[in-house]
Amino acid sequence: MGKWFTRILPACAAACLLWPTAALAGELAGTEIAARAFAVNEGRDGAQRLTYTIKVRDRPDTVLRFAMLWKRYPVGGRFQTKVLMFPEFPPSMKGVAYLGHITWMGGGRADDEWIYLPDLRAVRRLSHKRHSHHDSGDDPFIHSELKHGDLTPRPPELDWHTLIGTDTIGGIGHYVLESTPKVADPRFPYARTVRWITRDGFLPVRVDFHSGPSAVKQVEITWRRVGAGWGWEKVTAFNRVTGNETVLSVEHAWVDRDLPESTFGERAMRAGPGRYFK
Repeated sequence: MGKWFTRILPACAAACLLWPTAALAGELAGTEIAARAFAVNEGRDGAQRLTYTIKVRDRPDTVLRFAMLWKRYPVGGRFQTKVLMFPEFPPSMKGVAYLGHITWMGGGRADDEWIYLPDLRAVRRLSHKRHSHHDSGDDPFIHSELKHGDLTPRPPELDWHTLIGTDTIGGIGHYVLESTPKVADPRFPYARTVRWITRDGFLPVRVDFHSGPSAVKQVEITWRRVGAGWGWEKVTAFNRVTGNETVLSVEHAWVDRDLPESTFGERAMRAGPGRYFK
């Protein structure tokens, strides 16, 4: 998954009228809400099966399925996440494996990425000079609305955060938080985001991405309990300009087994996912 197989940023909900800013006295500050949302417990590591349904106007839907292993790392280190992905559908992609050591957003470092090609029995490092996200003609995610900048969680200190309202959706209270990047970042091509975050668990359930005055994309999510924390169950991204949509469904196999570092190396790429999904 080159830049195309990164961790999936959550978001979901229907919009209601917002309370005016004047009614926010006594609420948490925007920076604290952003920090708590970033710190939601989603597990240390885990195994998932992912199904992407990519819907493009006037084209048949594209369905892609993957088995994925992942491991998160503490703030301040070189890597934010390591992921190992194995395509399971379409059949033409079986046997391929992708390994990504994903760096922190805003850190100025490129991700380390490799791909295993079974026909050549070779692991090759992906070059960032020729492999920028969603620009390759053979990239199965070229039409996906779930792109790198949409999905990778941004450390809260990269943005200015303002609580602009509160909302109630389905009887559940939400903060409505506007975030604006402090410094331009080519990996995040948006002027600002507006997020709906649950008041009780600080779960981001909807993100509107703005390139100008209006939102160009809306990402929604439903969450479910996974182990002692939370995990994404369904993520939907809708492009308000093109009308295209991408839906991600997530099936959780397990979390928090303390995967060793050897899981995210060349030998594991060649071995396939079988031993982790029994």
